[in-house]
Amino acid sequence: HYYHPNVAELQGHNAAIYKTVWFNNREVSNTATSGGFLNIDTNNQASYVDATEYYYVLVDLKLLHTISGVDFQSPTSGQYPIHVRVSSSYDSSLGERAFINWPLCDSLELSVSSLTEYSFTCSSVMLGRFLVLTKSADLGFFRVDQIFVFAEECKLELNLKVFFA
Repeated sequence: HYYHPNVAELQGHNAAIYKTVWFNNREVSNTATSGGFLNIDTNNQASYVDATEYYYVLVDLKLLHTISGVDFQSPTSGQYPIHVRVSSSYDSSLGERAFINWPLCDSLELSVSSLTEYSFTCSSVMLGRFLVLTKSADLGFFRVDQIFVFAEECKLELNLKVFFA
């Protein structure tokens, strides 16, 4: 007999489900897929979104999480460079530049022409409430159809210490 564990059990819960997702300052509607990914389809926002420096997908996890990585799917291949960053705070008044000094989780610096499924793993587990994927605007539109955030919610005591410090 061969044992094949459920893939969803191995991946864990998508921390982005039931959370708020933004694409360049526009909230995007999102629904979960049967595979656990979250449908966000940034292409539906193309006529509403303008980026001067960066396109970005921002996930607000609402509470502190330990974040280990993120996967996303796109029918558009060869997207790069892509940076994944994490922070416990977010200053929306900075617009597209809000994420420049956030700690880097992982990045893709080179184009892989056939790549449509992207997987990013933080070099170490990171603590944060916000996760962002960014792409330089001068390299074209950032199409993201589905996203899966690998993270676990922190204990209540830690969230209280951070938010009331």
